[in-house]
Amino acid sequence: MSSWFGPVALAATLASFAAGGQGGPGDVAPDESWATFPEDRSFPELFWPPPPPIEAAPLDAVPTRPRAAPRALVAPEPEEFNAVSLVGAQTLGPNQRGFGAFLGFPLLGVRASVGVFAGFDLGVVYESYYGTMNEFRGAARFQFLSGSNWTGAVVLEGGTALFAERASLEDHAGRWLTGRRNYNLMPGGVLSYRGPAARAARLFLDVRYHLAFDTEPGHQGPLGGVPPALVLGHNLPVRFGAELPFSARTSLAFSFGFDLHGRSEDSAFMPVCSVGLVSSF
Repeated sequence: MSSWFGPVALAATLASFAAGGQGGPGDVAPDESWATFPEDRSFPELFWPPPPPIEAAPLDAVPTRPRAAPRALVAPEPEEFNAVSLVGAQTLGPNQRGFGAFLGFPLLGVRASVGVFAGFDLGVVYESYYGTMNEFRGAARFQFLSGSNWTGAVVLEGGTALFAERASLEDHAGRWLTGRRNYNLMPGGVLSYRGPAARAARLFLDVRYHLAFDTEPGHQGPLGGVPPALVLGHNLPVRFGAELPFSARTSLAFSFGFDLHGRSEDSAFMPVCSVGLVSSF
């Protein structure tokens, strides 16, 4: 019975709503107060008041990071003047020592000097034609001109040369190329110029007179007779170059030039060049 009761009750309810306009027992009189409700049902616009102005906080109330104390400006230290010279006219100075090594054509070598007193150096020199000629010399340099830019000195070098072959067997080797003989003496002068900067290049001109003492001269020809015990050779070495400082004590040195030889057994003109380092020790 319960299976059809629900649908029957629903149908009766719908029928009573459909007949409501005819005054059924379930009718309810409408509320008359609704008649006075205004027809204009528009809603007033929503009004949002502007936000209050943001007042800036006083400067003393804003927390700030404490500033570090300003650093004191320290002036850079001036570059140290480079006065270490071995191939120019500038002497080393009292108790100062210098060393240099050179590689070139036709000679390679090393030299070392020490300042005896202001304006005067003593040193030793070793030069070699790549083993076939080895020369050992003493050297002295006296500075007679000392200016802010120009420097002049007189130099004197002398020593002995050892050859791998006898003069009678040698052909276009150490003697012919260099004009050196058993003993050699080289007086001359050096003039140098440098700029005002601490690391300015030192340019130099070196002119020498080379007197060679040949104690084993060869025969001049089949009818030349017995050669004398000593034959002198007169040569003129000329060098141009520069020392280029790249630190307070070390410089790059290079030179080029020529030798004019007076003996007919030697080359009349021989170009020369070398590059090396000069430093103090």
